[in-house]
Amino acid sequence: MKRLLHTITILTACIILTGCARNAVEKESSAVLRIAGSTSMLPISQKLAGAYEKNHPGVVIHIEGGDSSLGIRGAASGIVDVGSVSRPLTQEESSHLTAYRVTEDRLCVIVNGKNTVEELTINQVKEVFSGEIRNWSQVGGRDRPITLINREHGSGTYSVFDEVIMRHKAEIYPKALVMTSTGSVISTVAADADAIGYVSSDYSEEGVKAVQIQTGENRVSALSRPLLYVLPENAGQLARDYISFCTGQEGRRVIEGRLEN
Repeated sequence: MKRLLHTITILTACIILTGCARNAVEKESSAVLRIAGSTSMLPISQKLAGAYEKNHPGVVIHIEGGDSSLGIRGAASGIVDVGSVSRPLTQEESSHLTAYRVTEDRLCVIVNGKNTVEELTINQVKEVFSGEIRNWSQVGGRDRPITLINREHGSGTYSVFDEVIMRHKAEIYPKALVMTSTGSVISTVAADADAIGYVSSDYSEEGVKAVQIQTGENRVSALSRPLLYVLPENAGQLARDYISFCTGQEGRRVIEGRLEN
């Protein structure tokens, strides 16, 4: 009996060790893809990465937010395999990175859900964020001071806002509160009845609403911008395969499914 128990113990240990060794080999053999950059790209990156991993069991994809500048620097330096960007590349950036359009996002100006202001012109938005207009009564709202919510300079959302609204000329009011993610902008505006901010239109939350923007030619609820992945010239095959998936028919189906939700 003792010999039998001893044999069973040895076999059990062998099975456990074999299983651990197999797991270790599988872990070592897994291909890892690193994506980082714009927080506006997070929802779509998570959907695309999940679909790609499902079709490629040996691949593990790690995704991190931050801002478009992080995605560009990370891809250029090799810290990440794929950079996610929510603004057009500059001429200098395009000289060492290749951009792949994944889809198009829209930029919204949001206010608290209780705000009575429903529409602003592009010029009024610029004057609000530059500090020329500091009270809601100046644009048809209540007699209340405006709370400005801004994004950090490295953000793709900030870059698009600066280009489209501020026209790279007017400076944003220095007393504006600076947020480092789209989610923090939304939650801050939702908590402050006098706040105004700008976000990716694919983010929504109870307590905020998009302001209609009068462009001079038409009235729109959002301004469009590209959502991109960027690769360096020496990008690996896995990164290139992932980009082909995202920009191909399969990726398009994943994106369209997301937009319907």
